[in-house]
Amino acid sequence: MELNKRLVLVAIATFLIVASAFFVVAAKDDPNASAAKDAELTNVKNMTYGQCVSEAANVKNDCYAFVKDENKACKTDAANQSDSKTALKTCQQDYKKEMAQCKADFKDTKKTTCNKIKHNFFDTIRYSFK
Repeated sequence: MELNKRLVLVAIATFLIVASAFFVVAAKDDPNASAAKDAELTNVKNMTYGQCVSEAANVKNDCYAFVKDENKACKTDAANQSDSKTALKTCQQDYKKEMAQCKADFKDTKKTTCNKIKHNFFDTIRYSFK
């Protein structure tokens, strides 16, 4: 009697394993639908959160470089003016404001744009292998 119960349990377990394998194979998307889905995902969410923050940081660094170049030009122009001390002060104030704006833009982009990128566990796994 004990042997029959074990055989029945083994048969049920085998059936469940085969049935779950069948559903996994049946649930797999066809390649055309998968490509369309990936293209749509790329248009909407074409990067991970980390990639988004990295891109925003690159924009911030470009902004910093631009502001520094502007500051150098401003200081050069201020040195040639008659009231160079006041002009240099103005350059320094503008520099600080623009650098703060670059930083604020980065934080805003990170908070609004990058936080919109939400991935489930499987998307995270998939992006980690790209």
